[in-house]
Amino acid sequence: MSAFSRFLAPSAILMLGATVAHAEVHPSALFSDNVVLQRGAKIPVFGTADSSEKVTVTLAGKSVSAVADAAGRWRVDLPPLPAGGPYTLEITGKNVVTAKEVLIGDVWICSGQSNMQYAMSWNKDYDAANIAASEDPQLRCFTVANKTSPQPLTELLPANKTQQIWQTASPQTLPGFTAVGYYFARELRKKLGVPIGIIHTAWGGTIGEAWVSREGLSVDPEIKTVADTQIRAWEAYPGDRAKFPPRITAWAEKYGATDTGDRGEALGWAKPEFDDSGWKTTAVPVNFSRLGMKSGGSVWFRKTLDFPAEAAGRAFVWNLNWSSDDQTAYLNGVKLSTPKEYPQEKFFTGPRSFMVPAGLVRAGKNTLVLRVFSHTVGGSVAPTTAKMNLPTTTFGTDADQWHYQVERENVPLSGEALNSMPKMANIQPQNTATYIHNAQIAPLMPFAIRGAIWYQGESNSQRALQYRKILPALIADWRSKWGVGDFPFYIVQLANYGRIASQPGRSGWAELREAQLLTAKKVPNTGLAVTIDIGEGDNIHPRNKQDVGKRLALAALAKTYGKKIPYSGPVYKSMTVTGGKASLTFDHLGGGLVARGGALKQFAIAGADNQFVWADARISGDTVTVSSPQVPNPVSVRYAWADNPEGANLYNAAGLPATPFRTNGSDEVVAPVPTASLSELPKSGILRNGSFTTPPVPADKTYLAAKADGWTYEVRGGGPAIGVETWKANRPPYLFWNGPDGTISQTADVKTAPVARIGDVYTLSYFYGGQGKGTYTLVASVLVDGRVVATDIKEVDVTKPGIDRTANLTYTTRSGDLGKSVGVSFSMTKKGDVNIQSALKGVSLTVAPSSTAKAAGK
Repeated sequence: MSAFSRFLAPSAILMLGATVAHAEVHPSALFSDNVVLQRGAKIPVFGTADSSEKVTVTLAGKSVSAVADAAGRWRVDLPPLPAGGPYTLEITGKNVVTAKEVLIGDVWICSGQSNMQYAMSWNKDYDAANIAASEDPQLRCFTVANKTSPQPLTELLPANKTQQIWQTASPQTLPGFTAVGYYFARELRKKLGVPIGIIHTAWGGTIGEAWVSREGLSVDPEIKTVADTQIRAWEAYPGDRAKFPPRITAWAEKYGATDTGDRGEALGWAKPEFDDSGWKTTAVPVNFSRLGMKSGGSVWFRKTLDFPAEAAGRAFVWNLNWSSDDQTAYLNGVKLSTPKEYPQEKFFTGPRSFMVPAGLVRAGKNTLVLRVFSHTVGGSVAPTTAKMNLPTTTFGTDADQWHYQVERENVPLSGEALNSMPKMANIQPQNTATYIHNAQIAPLMPFAIRGAIWYQGESNSQRALQYRKILPALIADWRSKWGVGDFPFYIVQLANYGRIASQPGRSGWAELREAQLLTAKKVPNTGLAVTIDIGEGDNIHPRNKQDVGKRLALAALAKTYGKKIPYSGPVYKSMTVTGGKASLTFDHLGGGLVARGGALKQFAIAGADNQFVWADARISGDTVTVSSPQVPNPVSVRYAWADNPEGANLYNAAGLPATPFRTNGSDEVVAPVPTASLSELPKSGILRNGSFTTPPVPADKTYLAAKADGWTYEVRGGGPAIGVETWKANRPPYLFWNGPDGTISQTADVKTAPVARIGDVYTLSYFYGGQGKGTYTLVASVLVDGRVVATDIKEVDVTKPGIDRTANLTYTTRSGDLGKSVGVSFSMTKKGDVNIQSALKGVSLTVAPSSTAKAAGK
């Protein structure tokens, strides 16, 4: 299937469904053998048939009929039933469809991204004891296939044989169950004694707005603008992508950036018996520049690993990180193929996966070999621990040493070649607003449910302020469309992950956790499961899912089922300051506050200057007293305010951890970093092979480094090796940044019509990231006539794989803005003597008129 046809598949299927007669009664896939139906509520049963066909549904001696409408849709509502079964569900029209072994109990939606999708076979508690104890015919799971659609569907799209059927829990089915959902359901089964059904609809790496309908995202101007922008980009993507291959192929042939052949395979480099002892070693992830390469070319990587006996003969998928380089993989000398959904298309940035067939894996020594060809400078390889999974074990770590050999280094590309290279953005339907909702949520409605559990947010962690609107909008949207009132909705707060901060500072993950906490506080009938203590700093997919499921179950048992049990750890309530000490009070004491494992950690305190330092924190009865000699007049306190707040240990006596918090208000605005005027800066720089280089810059001096495509670049206290590859119009440069600490500022006067109305919403969208080693601070600002009016600050760690992210910043025009121009600026401050490539990758500024906007002069 071509790339173009793959992207049109959901639409094509939708169109086909509209043109083919139904001919037979066809219930939704949800109504199949082993289905669990919701107790104590009317039971909608729905599907398709011929137009005007009478359909009768019978369950437990009760029958209800309906007539299919002009589109062939039908629905009946069976009367409520108590928990019990098994029954047979019979659906009769021109034909008869039956569902056997039907149970009546409670049904929960389990949704989110990869940490909800994470299967039992990957869980750390997937052991002999748990497997043997999994036999439970009254615990059942229905897994929705990952699909997208531009329009809401009424039927689930086709899936493989293990998806979209109801499976009862057993040692045979357990490996494919969602781990969080299974442990949640298992706890409910233990405490309630009724059948439990879980509908697992989750997709790794997806953004929150992809799970919300178009109507649900239209309730707020900011998130509506974000959604509209994403949808327009995806609608244009198939056409743009179809034009890209001939353009990039012609470019590569013109400038000699093509792969001229696999010399290494002919030399036996892929064979297990090849002696690579003379090759050099490197840890991965690694950029080719760290291997001494100054241009594109090909590099071979080899590694020998021990596989356990239970892995022998098992098929699996070897997943690497995302890449735009061409890759070839071998296991034990056999070249591996790629999954149909992830072909290794040249020049395209995408997930790199290889199929390992059954029988190829041996117990004991196995040789992994990877050849990577990069068409331009910047080639890299980044296998990741979390994604290199066998059915029963994980192999490889990012710190592992691989043997490598440079096969061939290309001739460096000229400035003309670099500047003329076509670029292709990577856009995915599953990360387009509404597209997952349309295919994986809409077809489930109005199936009767008890509630939902939600584990998502990692993909929105750099847009926490927006997430304060997106998550409540999602909940309201689902509740509105399901039509059964404010059903329970329980949220997993993000676990600890990432580098450990030596000093208090900004944290996108902490801000996202705050957005989840605010949602749980403000939206009725919701709750929060805190997991700040059970994550893994180097693994975004922590393998302890049992405690996640149990904590979600505690919230459900207490708030939905009325059990008198503690279900939450301490939640910050209030602060008073006396004698230089801040005293904090909490809700959900659960029998009292506890410092688990010694003195309290991860508390920080600040005065009016908002400069936080680590603090001494002590439990005094039902309060925590926080102080520091460096802050004689405290104004604010933070707890566990970091991506990975290692050692955070405030709990209650029930053993539940406190949620991270800050006391100085969730709407805190961080002051923008001032930018120097560029008009008087002396120009310094030489054009060499399409890149600008600068001499060493003293810390107290600022130099203009380059001007191109409407962008101006300045270097403040930077190093001697700063390169700039200009991109097409409306895109910032590709930066190569080596040397001492310093700042690069990028300022663009984005040409727009003068502000004409009050209340227009300007949205600055930017794509940023990098690869290398170290961190930088990215400050993005919207300017009106050169004055900063809105600012966003990101702390970016480029040593993390998959760092590329998108962010949005909005500004609503005011009366003083009328007639003035709007622009944007960016500054990037590097920390440490490190290498950073490609800090800022793409920028757009859009304006959405407000429905209440006032025109100038009116």
